[in-house]
Parts: sequence; structure tokens; C-alpha cells
Amino acid sequence: MTGALKVFLLLLQGSLCLEWKITMPRRIDGLTGSCVKVPCTFDIDSQFDGDLDHTCKALWISTVGPIVFDSSLTGNQPSGNILQGNLTGNLQNKECTTIFYNMPPSHSDNYFFRIQCDNRLKANYPTGVLITTQNSLDQPTITPSTLEVEEGALVTLNCTAVAPCPILPPDLTWTPRIGDIEEKHESESRVSVMNFTSSYLHNGQNISCTALYKPQAGNTDLRFEKFMTLHVLYPPKNTSVSYSATAKEGSLVNLTCNGNANPAVYTWYKVNGGQVTDVGSGKRFSTTVSEVDRQFYCKVSNRYGTQNSSITQIDVQFPPKETTIIIQPKGPLLEGSSVSLLCKSRANPPVTNYTWYKGDEEEKEAGSSLVLNHVKPSSSGDYYCAAKNEHGDQHSTLIRLDIQYLPKNTSVSVDPSGPVQDGSSVTLTCTSIANPAAVNFTWFRAAGREEKVMGSERDLTFNVTKLSEDQYYCEALNVHGPGTSERVSFDVTFPPEILSSSRCIKISSMIRCSCYSQGNPPPSLVWKLAGEPVNHSAAIPIREESLGNVGMKSIITLYDLDEDTLSLVCLSINSLGFDSFAFNMSLSKGLHSLSIGIGFVMGALGMLLVCVLLLLIYYRKGKVIFSSDKGKAETCNPIVTNAINSSEVDVVYANQAFLEMKEVDGEEPLHCVVDSAKLQEITGLDSETAEYAEIQSI
Repeated sequence: MTGALKVFLLLLQGSLCLEWKITMPRRIDGLTGSCVKVPCTFDIDSQFDGDLDHTCKALWISTVGPIVFDSSLTGNQPSGNILQGNLTGNLQNKECTTIFYNMPPSHSDNYFFRIQCDNRLKANYPTGVLITTQNSLDQPTITPSTLEVEEGALVTLNCTAVAPCPILPPDLTWTPRIGDIEEKHESESRVSVMNFTSSYLHNGQNISCTALYKPQAGNTDLRFEKFMTLHVLYPPKNTSVSYSATAKEGSLVNLTCNGNANPAVYTWYKVNGGQVTDVGSGKRFSTTVSEVDRQFYCKVSNRYGTQNSSITQIDVQFPPKETTIIIQPKGPLLEGSSVSLLCKSRANPPVTNYTWYKGDEEEKEAGSSLVLNHVKPSSSGDYYCAAKNEHGDQHSTLIRLDIQYLPKNTSVSVDPSGPVQDGSSVTLTCTSIANPAAVNFTWFRAAGREEKVMGSERDLTFNVTKLSEDQYYCEALNVHGPGTSERVSFDVTFPPEILSSSRCIKISSMIRCSCYSQGNPPPSLVWKLAGEPVNHSAAIPIREESLGNVGMKSIITLYDLDEDTLSLVCLSINSLGFDSFAFNMSLSKGLHSLSIGIGFVMGALGMLLVCVLLLLIYYRKGKVIFSSDKGKAETCNPIVTNAINSSEVDVVYANQAFLEMKEVDGEEPLHCVVDSAKLQEITGLDSETAEYAEIQSI
């Protein structure tokens, strides 16, 4: 044991025998690099009171024994102390308060006080103080530690921070500063007081008090902070509703009631038209939204009041609905007019794409409108549109465009088709394309420039007549107008007929016979002489020519025939049958002279009558029909006779002298034919008298 320690123990033992007492903290926490103040007072035995004089000094001794501070070594001799410091107390007043500067880091030791004077007063005190240093201190304290006040109340907050170094007290700061600040300095602490009037804006606000310590040179500032939350009671204010985001129909949406109230009770309501329904409670409410269920509001209430938010309409998005087509103009669509189709649909967001379809084919035109200009029957059909947005698409129902038009392509069909036999029944059917369908039909028969209505049904049935040139057509009528067909005629077939105009002319020794026939198909003419077919040759020339579409004429010339030559027969043949006409080539014998005379007289009278008629026509019209073939006899008017099949006609011989008289200067003779078929039988002639079929003037 060292000598110093022995001295200390002896002194300590001596002091314990006396009535000595010291007052100071048992523990002092300080900051590294800062100062530490040790508040200290002491008592001595009263018999030593006179020894407390100016020679006394304060000594501080650590646990291990060395003197770390001697108050007499301050000023000019500070280096003699282990701990630099300053005795701030007055020993004569029994005050031993001491400040130690720039405490070392992580320091912890017990220190004991000793009073030592230059007289008999020398004493150690057994009660020491534990001094520690570190880089942290306790947080400041805020009083009151909790706060709940009504709006408008006056509030006082105190922030207290320890001040182990009185010469370097901490700086106290309120954040946020919401009121007036007052600073208070105490021996071992520092106090900041903030006064303010409470507002609903303060509710839930965090208030902090910060203590900033600034150690001595060469050390880092240290900051310590204390928080508290303000609770202000107030009625509801600024109540509103917010929701997470734009919602798709059928999805779940989170709603938040943003009412400012303390305390707050939340109630949720759904609005549907004029009906309001309580649907939930709590600050947050979750619900499935639709186009109908999308209007909500909340109510905030407490004992101080009640407030409702405005009605919030959620932006519920959905794919196109109720997609329909509107037609403009309405009513029947006439060919050649224009029509506009408008595609309408409800969607959120609005429709971004429209597509038009006719049947299964997509139309080229896009957009909400489809305009059809100058519509045609081919424009008829089923149309629909498709509306699309980012959430889906929908097709409209089909609408049918019915393009109406007056009858067109009106035509007549014939049953039976093709050639029709004379006298048979035919049915004509009027066919037309029209919309609406034709409801009225009218049949017309055209004969030259004359037209006659024949019927008013779709079908017309009648019997055809040969050689008729009548034409038929129909008119179909609907509400928009008529349509007229082309005219039709008939190819009427009938078996051959040899006309009564067939005749023979004898000129000198030459006989020229003409056979006129009609039939459809056009007939073929065959000559038979004495029962044998005769073909064209130089000796017996035969010439044929067509007479229109159904007639044929064949002329045969015979030379130097015997009087006993048998009859000449003309045969007319087609696919439907045949007809024959026999010419008697011999003179009838045994004719009575009276009959011949009467016949001659009647022939002369007929010729005279015809010549008079010709002269009248000549002077009125200035026209005379001349023959084109020399030596050939032609008629100036059609001969109307009623010929019968297999009939015989006597050859009428012209008077040779009369013929020679008319042939002047090589001119062809003017001739006429008188139809004697209309003449009555001559009275007084017996049965053997032949009737003259023709009288020729040559």
C-alpha cells in the first residue's frame, strides 16, 4: 500500500469520527467533450468554523486515490489538474460546487470532496458522486405527455431538457411552432414553454421538441428529440368521398369518407333515383358497382355535430350496351334515293370503333354512320353494326333494308312456247320484277296503230288465228308506277291452202298457170301434169317466189298442149298437211251456143265495169299498175275466191283477136281480173254450162 493511500485512509478515519456532512448528487451524467457541474454543499464541526478562511481550497479525489482537481491550481497553473475545471462555490459559505470541463469520452468514476486549509481544518467526505460521460442523454420531456382538448381551448406545452453543462446549455426548438415560445433557465435544466389556441387543424398533428447540445471545441453537436401527438375534439368539417380509381362494371370499389372530425362516426348511403339506402359504416367502404349502383355519399357524426358529403358518382366503365341502328329517312326506300344508317350505343368510355356489316360481309365505310347513296335493289339486305371500346364490343340487332322500285324487266311468256297451231289455245303470262310486287296487270292487243285492252289478270288465254298480225303486250303496276313489256306476236301454224286466186292464162298456144298457196311452215309447191310430177326444165319452165312469210307462188308455163291433155294439178305441202288444186287443161265439149254467147256478153260487161273503175282511179290518184314481165298477166287487185281442196277449174281462153288488138308497140298489156265468185249463177244455163272463174283482159 502506497504512502498516499495510507494518509488518505487515516484522514478518512479521522473525519468519520466528527459530525461532517456533504450534499451533492449521487450520479451526474454528462456528454463527452462537454462540461459537468457538480452542485455541492458541505458541513463541518462547528469548532472549525473559524478555520474556514481564504486559505482553504477544494480538492476532488477519484476512487483510485489521485487528486484530479485542486481549486488552487486554476488560473495560472491549470495544467496541474487531471480534470480542468473551476470552483464556482464559496468555501467560506460551505459551498463546494465545481465545474469540470471537456469530460473525456466513455468516462465513469466516483469523485470525493476534501476541504483543506492552511490551518488545522483538513477533512475528507466519504460520500462521493459518480460522474459518467457518453455520447447520448435522455430525451427532452414534454408536459403534459398527452393532450386531448376541445377546439378553441388554450394549450400550454413545456419542454424540459437536462443541462449538465450550465455554460453550454442546450438549444430547445418546437416543430412545428404553432404558438408563442417562452424560455426558462434552471440550474440543471432548460425549459421551453409554447402557448397556442387549439384548432381542428392541430388534431393528429405531431409536435416535437428538439434539444441541441454543442460540446466544446473538437466535438460533434448532439441532437435529442421528443414527440407528442395533439388530439383536438371538434365537429365534422369538409366531409367528402374519394374512391380508388375508375371502376369497370361488376368490379369491387373501395370508397373512403374524408370527413374531418374528432371523434368520427361514419355511415354510408347509396342513392338510386330518389331512393336512399343505408349500406355500411366505417371510414372505408367496399362495394360492387354497376351502371345503376354508382352513387354514394357518407355521413360523419359525433357529439359535436353531423355533416354529409356530397353525392359521389363513380365513373363506372362498361362495354357498349343497347346498340341499335336508326334509319333516316324512315319509311319505304325507293330505288335511287339515299339512306343513312346511324349506329347508337351506350358505353363508357365512349365507343371508339364502329364496324358495319351487310350479311356476313364487312362494309368498307367506317364510323357511326353508313350512308348509302342512290340505292339499288342489290342494296337490300340485312345490316348490323358493331360498337367497340376498350372493355368489349356489341352487335346491334339486324335491320332489313327493303329497296322498293317500280316494275322492271316486265316480260310476256307464252304457253305453249314456240309455234302454235291455228285455232289452239294459248296463255300469256305477264312477269315482272317489282317491290312491292305488281298488283295490277293490263293486257293490250295492238293492231297497227290501234290498241285494245284485252284483260286485267296476270294470265291472258285466247285462241290464236292464222295470218293475224296482232301483237300483245302487258303492263304491270305497283304503288310506284307501271312497267311495260315488249310486244309479242305468234307463229301460228296451219296446213297449206291453195288460194282461189290460182289461175291459168292462155296466150296463143302457150298456157301459163299460177298456183298461190299459204301455210305455216311455208309450203312446198309441186306440179303434176297428167298425174306425173313436173320439174323445171327449158321445155316446161317453173318459177317460184315467196309471198311474205307464209305464202308461196309457183308459175308453170306449158307450150303446144293437145286439147286432150289431162288436168294440171298443183300440190301444196308442209309438215301439217297438204292441199291440191286441179286445172282442167282441155276445152269442154258440147257447150251450147247460147251459153257461150251469154258468157261472152257477161264477160264483156264485167270488163267494161272494171275499165270504168280503173279510169276513175287513174284520174283521182294518177296511178296505174303495169306488169313487169312482158307476156305475163297480173291482177290489179287481189282476187277473192273461195277455193276448195281438189277442185277443178276450167281454162278460160281469151279471144285471140282481142289480144292482138291490145298489143301495140310491144307494150305489155294492161289487164284486170274480175272475181266472178261473187257473181250469181246465170239463170237459164243448164248444168253443163261451166262457170267462168276469171275474165282476163289482155
